[in-house]
Parts: sequence; C-alpha cells; structure tokens
Amino acid sequence: MILDDVLVDRNLSDDEVMTALSEVLLVTASNVLVLDDIMERKADEHVKVLCVRTRVKGDFPIMLSIYLRDPALEHVDREVVLSKFCSILGCTCLISDDSSNPYSGLLIVGSEPPRPVFLDADRLDADEEEYVLDTHYQI
Repeated sequence: MILDDVLVDRNLSDDEVMTALSEVLLVTASNVLVLDDIMERKADEHVKVLCVRTRVKGDFPIMLSIYLRDPALEHVDREVVLSKFCSILGCTCLISDDSSNPYSGLLIVGSEPPRPVFLDADRLDADEEEYVLDTHYQI
C-alpha cells in the first residue's frame, strides 16, 4: 500500500527520512529503507516501510513515494503522519487532496491543519514539469 507521493520543500538525507519515518510510523529505523531508485536493490522481508526518493524541479526538490509493506500500518492517517514528519524535520510537504484536479493539493506545515493549495498549471505542464505553488490562486 502506498501512503502517498509526498513533495518536500527541501532535500533530505537518507538518515533524516529514515529516522523521521521510523518515529512517526512507530517502527525501528532498520525497518525503513530509503532508495533513490526502486531498482537499486530488493527490499528484504524485514522492511516495513520503503521510501523511494525522486528529484523534481520547482518549490519542492524531492518527491518521496512512501510504501507501507506491513499490514499493521495500513490504517495510519496520512495527514497526521505527515504533519508529525514535517514537525520533526522542519519541512513543508505537498500531498494530493484526492480530487480529480491534478493541480490542487494539501500543503502540510508542521502541526498546522493541512491547507488547500494549487500548483501553477503552466509550469507543471511544461517540458520541465516544475512543482511550483500558484501564488495567484490560493484558498
């Protein structure tokens, strides 16, 4: 099960991601694997959380695809988990708002309630595919 594709406003080290995910998901750090490429290596059966980091352009330099591989984690509240993740790392995250609009999302800033935002459609649809917040159309 995928927790979410999470855009993060700063580069994070493997250790930062591993430590924060283990803390918010209540698993040991050895149960979290962070990779830059899903083909980089096979995840052993002890890996409960697999996180694939992808470099992207725009306001959010990385996307974390977080896969929960333990049935005990299937019912976590993604907004609560990611709010704690942001608080621990002092970062801001953007996640899908699960609407049909590909340009809308939820901005998570620490313990604040998630805020609806929009991405700049022209920059996201361009060849460079940049994830930039649309400052002209915010709720």
